[in-house]
Amino acid sequence: TDEFLDSLASSPDLRRGHQDLLHEFLRGADLVKFAHELPDASGINISVGLAQRFLEETGEARDA
Repeated sequence: TDEFLDSLASSPDLRRGHQDLLHEFLRGADLVKFAHELPDASGINISVGLAQRFLEETGEARDA
């Protein structure tokens, strides 16, 4: 995840705020995948919200 996010840091297509959203989402996903942490309903809702916000905001930027 860190290498992936580092590669995005120099991307002109992804603003810093969107990189931050993606970082937060992927951090939670890594905890589930590698640390076998099971999120509660609140954690799941937060992850879904981050993903939706990222998709909505980056989709709007591409359509503009």
